[in-house]
Amino acid sequence: MQASGANSDVVSTSDYEAQDYDVEKEYKLHPLAYQQGGLILHDANNVLTSGFKEVMAKIGSKLIKGQFHDMLKISAPAKVHSAQTLMQCNANDNSLCAFQL
Repeated sequence: MQASGANSDVVSTSDYEAQDYDVEKEYKLHPLAYQQGGLILHDANNVLTSGFKEVMAKIGSKLIKGQFHDMLKISAPAKVHSAQTLMQCNANDNSLCAFQL
């Protein structure tokens, strides 16, 4: 069933029926998807890895010093945060191809 309007290629979501997963069927994967499932995380400059190491170093130093009450006050490094606003992030929230928009 096609939607009315100028673009006849657009179909509504009600046109799709629920399907059971078939192990024998080969499904088309997203270009950024692993064969085993999930998406590839591109972190060319190791920003997330180095940020995780920094947080773990802070946790380790607080454990050694016995400052258990300050554990929840550990902040993440600024380099792991995005420079985008919440509105900009929500604009492409469910898109796997935001770089093409």
